[in-house]
Amino acid sequence: MYMSKEFFKKYFLKDFILSSTDRVSAVRMEFANAYLVIKPYFENEMDL
Repeated sequence: MYMSKEFFKKYFLKDFILSSTDRVSAVRMEFANAYLVIKPYFENEMDL
């Protein structure tokens, strides 16, 4: 299933970015791994 950028930005982006500051190191590592996957989709966006 495909999720549009607009849908992701509207419902998940804020919480996704906040996970980078989580106290649990495993959560921060998962954020870093996921960021590498989604970054190309937002390369031209100023949101990230």
